[in-house]
Amino acid sequence: MLCTIFLLMYPGLIYTQQLRLVYSAIMSVSNGYQMIISMLLPFVRELNIWIVKKVASKAANGDQTRATIVVIFSFSALYSIYVCFILGSSVSTYTSLALMGMDSALNCVVCIRIVWINKHHSEQLNQQID
Repeated sequence: MLCTIFLLMYPGLIYTQQLRLVYSAIMSVSNGYQMIISMLLPFVRELNIWIVKKVASKAANGDQTRATIVVIFSFSALYSIYVCFILGSSVSTYTSLALMGMDSALNCVVCIRIVWINKHHSEQLNQQID
């Protein structure tokens, strides 16, 4: 019960405040340092996904796969909204490129992990599909 309440409140209260804090830090520095601070955003997202996945596995009652999918999609959606907001506001071109580059690199890592899992455990492919 406590885990479920935590999961409902965490994205709205804690995660959005962390993103706002990083955004205000990006806006308060000069264009030269915006790119360095913007590198924090993907790490903030991954850290929060890791924290909430641990709590969601406790609250899922054995259905960890679905809980993990919901956590990753909800945090990635909030992150995408904030990144679009930051990219649409007055940041430098280099900051925009850094944010897009970090996102693309993380997406490539995820794709490589998916291919690795399918190649590494090809004998369990039917079980993975189910």
